[in-house]
Amino acid sequence: MNIQINDRTNLLGDKGRTNVIGKVESLFSKHVNRVKSVILTADDLNGPRGGVDKQCRVLISLAGVGDVAVAAKHESLSQAMGNAIRRAEKLVTRKFRKVQRHR
Repeated sequence: MNIQINDRTNLLGDKGRTNVIGKVESLFSKHVNRVKSVILTADDLNGPRGGVDKQCRVLISLAGVGDVAVAAKHESLSQAMGNAIRRAEKLVTRKFRKVQRHR
């Protein structure tokens, strides 16, 4: 599984990147053979003005099933990333269950 983090404004920092990678690896460990790549994008939508403007987008490429995309916003970037990663994991699990039922 290839994990890529796009953080042009360096909102996460090194420690944040390490935490996000660990969270992705642990949540997707049961799907490790079927998840080709995970791309996370972190953005601050309105700059330093504050508010619910931190956004995380997650794009997951799955072997033989297609892609899953999820986005989440929050005041805290770490909270937005956690929410997006958890939602993406639920969608991936649901997608694989659906494929198994059809086989």
